[in-house]
Amino acid sequence: MKSKMKVLLLVGLFMLSVFTFAEHGHGQGPREMQEGQRINFQDRVKEFLNLTDKQFEKLEALKMKLDKESQKLRLKIQKENITIKELLLEDKIDYAKIKSVLKKINDLELQMKYKKFDHLKQVEEILKPEQFEKFKLHFLDANKARKKAMIRKAVKKRVKEAKSKR
Repeated sequence: MKSKMKVLLLVGLFMLSVFTFAEHGHGQGPREMQEGQRINFQDRVKEFLNLTDKQFEKLEALKMKLDKESQKLRLKIQKENITIKELLLEDKIDYAKIKSVLKKINDLELQMKYKKFDHLKQVEEILKPEQFEKFKLHFLDANKARKKAMIRKAVKKRVKEAKSKR
């Protein structure tokens, strides 16, 4: 019975990690594009928002800073997820420790969200009001749609895999 519980918990954690992975936007994005595609994307953004060279440089530096900080937080979250998996494999599961680790993960995810909003505020300070409106309409809505699509794709894949195993 205990081994069934452990297996169910591991499967649940795996599904949680799939949704966390999709939620954080892992996948093909500007930072993961090949260099030529990235330059093309940057040119299109610069043209779309009608950015000056100075604005573009500031935004690039800001984005690199956010990427670096976000990567550090994602690594910490991954480490804590591994800790939970290790705790679940122990003979006697310590639910208090697991709750503590889940709180750490929650705090790290909240830090990441705060950083994204701080980033957005800094972007707003760099852009002119009409540029920022254009930015919000195009990029913020696009990110929501992309994340929903990624989650749907991950769920469909898991359902398909589950059906093929039957």
